[in-house]
Amino acid sequence: IDPRHRYGHNLQFYYAKWLHCESGQPFFYWLDIGDGKEVNLERCPRPKLHQQCIKYLGPAEREIYEVVVENGTFIYKKSGKVLDTTEGPQDAKWIFVLSTSKTLYVGMKNKGTFQHSSFLAGGATLLMYFMGVSTLQEM
Repeated sequence: IDPRHRYGHNLQFYYAKWLHCESGQPFFYWLDIGDGKEVNLERCPRPKLHQQCIKYLGPAEREIYEVVVENGTFIYKKSGKVLDTTEGPQDAKWIFVLSTSKTLYVGMKNKGTFQHSSFLAGGATLLMYFMGVSTLQEM
């Protein structure tokens, strides 16, 4: 697990380079401290690698994403607002995670910075998926 929470899509290019160099160093050591620390790939330059880091939410931060069902409608618990996936950009992708304690968290995906693992800081989940509907109602 990357202690710096870099975006996995970007890391794959450096991982492929590491596999072919046979340094004998663990990947993240090679990348940050070892023989690979000066490697700068055209497909993902170092500034992009370091800029696009996944945000991990703490317990207080994740409260605003917690969703409950009230009278058949999905509601953000903290704000009381109805969950409406038509908010935000037209091409927005909405994601959700169900924690091991069966708490539902919903938010907008932000490529390279906010994804499923953000809600629970990389912790275990029961379920995660994408959403693509408007105002969600229980079926």
